[in-house]
Amino acid sequence: MPRWRGRAYVLADNKLAMNAGWDEELLAEELKGLLEIDLDFDIGVTGFSIPEIDSLIDGLAPEDRCARRPPSRPRGNQSDNEDFGADARTT
Repeated sequence: MPRWRGRAYVLADNKLAMNAGWDEELLAEELKGLLEIDLDFDIGVTGFSIPEIDSLIDGLAPEDRCARRPPSRPRGNQSDNEDFGADARTT
């Protein structure tokens, strides 16, 4: 990847993070789903601490506390993911 493209990516990544928000209910459900399966990695790699995760899960409404499996495939437009992947491999 050319140096200029990497620098532009870092700026765009930071700008996206500044504009981002969370659907806390969905986030809690996803984290809870990850905790309910046998992970081959430390849940801390998500960037959330165990106390943060516990707090989010504790905030779920009682009807949402039942075990739910996370979606089997990522949400979003698959073509968006493919386009990004193709661009990221281009030098």
